[in-house]
Amino acid sequence: MRKRVLAALVLIASIALLDARPDAAADIPQYLWFGNVPSDGLRSDGGTVALNGVVADYTDGLQNVLAIIQSTGNFRFSTAAHTRKPVERAVVIDFGTQFADRGLTVPFSNGAPLQRVDILEAMHAYPAGDVAILSLRYPQSVQKLVRFTWVDGGYYYRLGYGSDMDQDGVLDSPPVIVTCIAPQDPARPCGRWALTPQQAAGTAGLFRFRILKNGEGAAEALACGTCCAFCNLWHCGPPTPAPVIRE
Repeated sequence: MRKRVLAALVLIASIALLDARPDAAADIPQYLWFGNVPSDGLRSDGGTVALNGVVADYTDGLQNVLAIIQSTGNFRFSTAAHTRKPVERAVVIDFGTQFADRGLTVPFSNGAPLQRVDILEAMHAYPAGDVAILSLRYPQSVQKLVRFTWVDGGYYYRLGYGSDMDQDGVLDSPPVIVTCIAPQDPARPCGRWALTPQQAAGTAGLFRFRILKNGEGAAEALACGTCCAFCNLWHCGPPTPAPVIRE
């Protein structure tokens, strides 16, 4: 028996290599772009950053941002790469009217369904058919578990795709699909990936966990409905045409 749908948020993103000759044994820096129209429930804060002729929403190593493909083969993004340095960037998470439409109180401390937050995005292996995203070739894809975490009002909030945050053995929502989109040559290594929810409406699970002195409390499911979608994810990799890459 599947769980009730908890939240749907539009989320599309892409990532692209900063280094033309990546070392698979090391973390690989990335450019990152989000979908950025008002209907995108998950989007950038509106800022951009330029490096090597590439203008991206976020770039690894700049503005205290972490955006990497890890040595494990999964993508990781944070707006606070170094916790002792000021946070310069944020991510916008917009639940629109889905709390009100369900007669629910907005759970966030400021009472607003739109949150501008310091965020950590983690990607993990999905239970079946997992491979490192670096191993993909155009137009191959792989399912991944993706989770966004932020802090508000004494809680960790987590928005998950393909996750089981309350650990009851049933997935909270469908996973994210990571697809190699460039170069469009199956004989060449992938340099750009698109991340989109498997379910067209972008259904995700939304949970919160009280922050405790020695860890965190039990998962609390937040039933948000499905009228607002986080389906516009991110993409990563260099834009086309490819940028000039630093030596």
